[in-house]
Amino acid sequence: MFYEPDWGSDESFQMYRARILAWWPLGSQFVLGTRLDGRAARGDAPFYQLPYIELRGIPALRYQDENTTVVEAELRWNATLRWALVGFAGGGKAWGEEDGFSAADTRVAGGAGVRYLIARRLGLYVGMDYALGPDDDAIYLQVGGAWR
Repeated sequence: MFYEPDWGSDESFQMYRARILAWWPLGSQFVLGTRLDGRAARGDAPFYQLPYIELRGIPALRYQDENTTVVEAELRWNATLRWALVGFAGGGKAWGEEDGFSAADTRVAGGAGVRYLIARRLGLYVGMDYALGPDDDAIYLQVGGAWR
């Protein structure tokens, strides 16, 4: 995304994002989901537009800088036709030009949740997750997948 005064922005900066989401069935009852997400800001980006580590268990905007990367995995066990349990864990880094990737701290979070298949034809789950992060615990209500 490019923000330029010529196009109505007050500042001149760019935002970049690349992500890979993949799901693999493991037998008839398990599904493994993985996510790799990288973001970067270039130019004179305002502080509220800087990328941040986006993981369940870490508050939004808590760890942000010019660059971020996140790796997360989720295992879903389809216990019955409608009910499922999930476990998830991930880690992320936020870094800038001053500290660099290797100097940045890795933030880790994880947790577990329960899902109910509310619409079988659509494959739509609803549920709740409990996540443990480096600073706080959190509860998330989910409709669909946790990864937008």
